[in-house]
Amino acid sequence: MAQNGSIMDSLVLIVPMVLIFYFLIIRPQKKQAKQKKLMIDSLKKGDKIITTSGMIGEIEGFKDLDRVEIKIAQNTKILIVKQAIATFADPKDVEKLNPKK
Repeated sequence: MAQNGSIMDSLVLIVPMVLIFYFLIIRPQKKQAKQKKLMIDSLKKGDKIITTSGMIGEIEGFKDLDRVEIKIAQNTKILIVKQAIATFADPKDVEKLNPKK
């Protein structure tokens, strides 16, 4: 009979810890992943972007489903994967993804 009480005591401690873990770690990561997917899906030719490595360039075209050609200097183009794009370089483009309510 003493074991039933200890199981309930354990649940009383574990459930709040799981909820805290969910709201502080899992939920924000899902929201961030959704925002990045929205940004990548909205890319178009001419957008100025910043890559995860810090390069700033302009989208010249799309090579296939997951690769983008960007112009980083005059007569210099590179091919990167879409997942390497960190954000838009132009703050106005970022605002399109986060409309104020």
